[in-house]
Amino acid sequence: MEQARDIARQLLQILAQSGAIQYDPSVSFEEMVDRIWLLCTQHDQLRPLAAQLKMLLSTDDIRLLLAEELDPADFVGG
Repeated sequence: MEQARDIARQLLQILAQSGAIQYDPSVSFEEMVDRIWLLCTQHDQLRPLAAQLKMLLSTDDIRLLLAEELDPADFVGG
């Protein structure tokens, strides 16, 4: 589980730094998690990490893990 948590943190850090996803208070937290996971599974550079997560956890568990690790403040443009 710690390996999965490390991968999730890495994905979130990459996305936060890239600005590919911005926090929008009008979008539910669940929707934000879904958008993040969708981008992770579709983006060429993120897909290998997403595949590693899929080998360790079910999609539902991945979403829960991302929700635990996600801080919307990291996704606020500045």
